[in-house]
Amino acid sequence: MSGLSGPGYYPVPKNKSSIISGKQNNLSGKPDYPVKAIEEIIPIQFHRSTMQVYSYRKIKVDCLTVKTIETYYALLPRIQEEIRVMDSPLYFFIQYPKKPVILLSKEDGRLYGMRDGSILKQKQHQASIVMRVFFKYGLVENMIRQTVKIDDKTNS
Repeated sequence: MSGLSGPGYYPVPKNKSSIISGKQNNLSGKPDYPVKAIEEIIPIQFHRSTMQVYSYRKIKVDCLTVKTIETYYALLPRIQEEIRVMDSPLYFFIQYPKKPVILLSKEDGRLYGMRDGSILKQKQHQASIVMRVFFKYGLVENMIRQTVKIDDKTNS
């Protein structure tokens, strides 16, 4: 996570279409998105024959700090290792050891992942854990969990 701040890191524009097009809208000529672009992650908890897909409006971030996020995780019964949480002006970076980083946007309360070669399924699973932790403490607005049967042909 060391390369996430400093030179070469720029905030994501409100108009996210420029991430795809690569437009440079500022006077410095630098791109107005991170060099390592991010993508919104749909939280999905995978099981053998089903998956639980989470939809939500946003996670309430106004009351969150690094310490409160670490405390929420520490109170979970099955967590064996400490998570790493890093604060930046735009995001909380949340990472369980040896798992993909999940970004929680302070601007819109949505979950994102880095386009860093991590497997999408792993990012979706980690995002589902983040979602469930914050839901347990009443910080997720309008969460809906839908169970979907996985077709064996598409799962192989």
